[in-house]
Amino acid sequence: RLKSYKDVYRFEVKLHQKDDLKAETYVISGKDKDEVARLASWMIRPQARVDKFEGSNRYETAVLLAKEYAGLNGPRVTNSSNNNQTIKDIVLVNGDALVDGLAAAPLASSIADYNSKKVPMLLTEADHLPKATVKFLKELMADHLVGNNKSATIHLVGGESVLNKSLERELRELGFKIERYDGSNREETSLLVM
Repeated sequence: RLKSYKDVYRFEVKLHQKDDLKAETYVISGKDKDEVARLASWMIRPQARVDKFEGSNRYETAVLLAKEYAGLNGPRVTNSSNNNQTIKDIVLVNGDALVDGLAAAPLASSIADYNSKKVPMLLTEADHLPKATVKFLKELMADHLVGNNKSATIHLVGGESVLNKSLERELRELGFKIERYDGSNREETSLLVM
């Protein structure tokens, strides 16, 4: 049953204790009534839906995927025992550096596992942030999704030839901390992120 409060729609999912798993209650909420109702309906009668993520370029597509993966699109799922949804880490890779991109995905996953948080992965140009990427980063800052101090760490995957100092300066000016993974070649870079 959908409940509404100040234009936010929600419903609860209660999981009963079973074997070693304890009972838990999850609250599913969002501002889009149709999306929340569709999810509630799916919980009653599972019906898979296929989504297509397609921006006008690779940078917009990466933002769409990051929003979806980090739970920043549509209904937000919060566990009643832990509703902290801050983002402390973001992985950034050159949109033209395929090998670095392959190494960046497991890095995002390992940071997420360590922090028990979702870690979005975004694409950039070598010397500046594309419009879609900078807009998303500013949205994170404005929505306080990057933690109490309004800061997060950007994990750059690649050396200065693919992610140069001017990009690093731009990120610092936005208020992000920087951690870089760069070896003397692409193989060493991929080993550093492991």
